[in-house]
Amino acid sequence: MHALHTNGLRDLSIWMKNAFADLNWVGTQPLPVTVLKPNIPAAPTYLTSLRSGWIDYAAHERASHPTQAGMIRALGWVFQAMGLDRLVLVGNFPISTNERSLQELAAMPDVCQLLQRAYPQHFIGVRNVLVKRQAELFRTLQTLGYCAIPSRVVYEFDWRRPGQKLTAHLHRDLNRFRRSSLRVVWKSEFTPAELCRIEDLYGQVYLEKHSYLNPQYTQKFFEDALSALGMRCLCLVDPCDRIMAFSLVSHKQRVVTVPALGYDTHDAEPGLYRHLFAALYQELSALGCWLNYSSGAGDFKRKRGGVPALEYTLLRAPENSGLVTRAMLKAMERVGSKVTVERMMGWGA
Repeated sequence: MHALHTNGLRDLSIWMKNAFADLNWVGTQPLPVTVLKPNIPAAPTYLTSLRSGWIDYAAHERASHPTQAGMIRALGWVFQAMGLDRLVLVGNFPISTNERSLQELAAMPDVCQLLQRAYPQHFIGVRNVLVKRQAELFRTLQTLGYCAIPSRVVYEFDWRRPGQKLTAHLHRDLNRFRRSSLRVVWKSEFTPAELCRIEDLYGQVYLEKHSYLNPQYTQKFFEDALSALGMRCLCLVDPCDRIMAFSLVSHKQRVVTVPALGYDTHDAEPGLYRHLFAALYQELSALGCWLNYSSGAGDFKRKRGGVPALEYTLLRAPENSGLVTRAMLKAMERVGSKVTVERMMGWGA
């Protein structure tokens, strides 16, 4: 592979109000690539900006500890001076967790090298690398000069074998869900009214409850997720057929991810998040799936059988970067090598 094959840039603002990036498809085995735009007017989502994920999001979570938040933001100025806002992320479809086929994993090193030549002033990064399942990619990128930075803890559920013993929490959740008035409806398309409801439920959870650094998905994203991106949507509806909770579901080689979910945080009936997970178990375990349930709500997921795994971002400095920048990356890798799943869970992951 000697040429940069692309299928044309797409401005991601059509899908995310805070993307501030373009999406391209690169290589003969096309991989999604995001390129952060220069001179962005506000903090972009962590899906397109490592500085937002590592600094702004972390500082937001430590807002009740001003000294710690201030130290984190000071590190952000260092990253900005290093040029981390000049960023290309490879294999980065704009969702929180990217699962990749064997063919995509094999193509990634070549595409990374293509992009190093095409964007010599940019950092090149790869999100969502799990060492246990992507060991060859991890090692290959390290030999190409990429530094491994631990980014988060994700939780995986192996529902491929029937008859597995349930944890007490999941057993209780299933019983409560079965006694509720909610029912499961799978949707492969949305009406305009449903799109408004889905966007609102997502925003209640990810934006209002958590952080506006989460992707601010538009109705167009949710529409395309079903019509063009091969996803389906599991909805919990009440007796009046009103959607009370939803999960987007994406399959790739029997591994399932949930790119987005939402529920009515103003509903009088508590436990919608528990009901939603119980419905996912009920539906996906019947299909014999492996679920990568992303990060967050670690205690909840562990109590329902989730197995934690440390996820890495692999990052390479620009070709012309100086010794200070390369030394900073190496220092981050050395510090990161001492980080364990247990330590990150102790920090609340």
